[in-house]
Amino acid sequence: MTHQPQAPWPHIPISAAWALAPPLTQTSSAMLVVDGGDRVLGGNPAGVAQFGALLGAIEGDRLAFRDAACAEALATARRRLRQDRIHEVIVRFDADAGGPLFALLSGGGDSYALLLPPPARTEALASALISSFGLTRAETRLALKLQGGLSLAECGRDLDISVNTARNQLRAIFEKLGLRRQSELARTLAQLAALANG
Repeated sequence: MTHQPQAPWPHIPISAAWALAPPLTQTSSAMLVVDGGDRVLGGNPAGVAQFGALLGAIEGDRLAFRDAACAEALATARRRLRQDRIHEVIVRFDADAGGPLFALLSGGGDSYALLLPPPARTEALASALISSFGLTRAETRLALKLQGGLSLAECGRDLDISVNTARNQLRAIFEKLGLRRQSELARTLAQLAALANG
């Protein structure tokens, strides 16, 4: 009988780590397993792709963030796990111009699992907003930016529209979804995202 290594993961190439952990590679979440020095110990293809698309690259066997503030956010989250003796913490990465990105860091000791949001969830939510509520593509883009934590002015800059246009689109979103406040929109989008991704 072959013995399968348990966490903490051995330091092996990512492809070999995938072979050792079929449940990890089959999860719908985008996941990387890292040590305390940002060395990648394992992960799944979605984790590698999402890290590259959103935060940086994996150079050799190490995470290479495009922005040093993101590396510091991960280091701070690891310290918090150790100091507070908790098992998981939400990490806020201020990634590029797209607004904040939230990820889950869990574990402790020698290895940590970093769960990033998979791209399909945003696509499923966008599709649900368009088909179920009749939002236009422009209104959907604005709703997704607002869900990401951006202000209306930041959304306008990112989408290359005026604040007045963003305000008009927000009014249309509220009307189509039967809402009155941005806090209601955030809650509604979270619920719809969960439903859209079943």
